Amino acid sequence: MSSPAETVNAVMSWLGGLFGIVLPQLPFAGVYSRLAGLFDLTVSEPLPSPGDPLPWTIPLAESWILPIPGIAVSIEAISIELRNARPVRRR
Repeated sequence: MSSPAETVNAVMSWLGGLFGIVLPQLPFAGVYSRLAGLFDLTVSEPLPSPGDPLPWTIPLAESWILPIPGIAVSIEAISIELRNARPVRRR
């Protein structure tokens, strides 16, 4: 996987497979569809190697505006943090 072409959605899929955990991924429906834009944001640095020690911080390249009618909320300096997990051993 190479960055910054990867999106939050692709990173969530990668992390889920690597650590055997269920993480949110697109497509979202209903009230959660407002979060879809967050999962389309790109990663700003190369992803950690699966053998790197935790914690991992994966910064995102962009800010995000939360689309709630009548409210303008801008979220900046977003990152994905993974603090405690073990990779799934593949046989």
